[in-house]
Amino acid sequence: MSDPETLRLLIEELERHLVVLKTGEPESAARSLHALKGAAGLAGEADLSSHIALVEKKLKDGDPDARADAVEIVRHAAARLRAGDPAAKASWPDPPPHLAAAEPAGLPPHLHA
Repeated sequence: MSDPETLRLLIEELERHLVVLKTGEPESAARSLHALKGAAGLAGEADLSSHIALVEKKLKDGDPDARADAVEIVRHAAARLRAGDPAAKASWPDPPPHLAAAEPAGLPPHLHA
């Protein structure tokens, strides 16, 4: 994010909604997540918006860990933004061993990974 004013506003929104996520009623928490998802998207923080969308769904599905997850995501995002980093970074999980790439049979060695 390059616009300092947009960055400042997003950090303020994250901090304001963090209070609601920690202490508010479940309906208020759901509204806060929805608002933050949109704010992150408008601010160009697509990865954060995606993370929030996932935890928003978990909350709607009744996951007992959803609020704690939301608090952690929002707290972490605000800290990263204050440090000048992207709010969230997409990460690809390591595949389980049974799905790891195998050496292809019959290919010349220069084509192996």
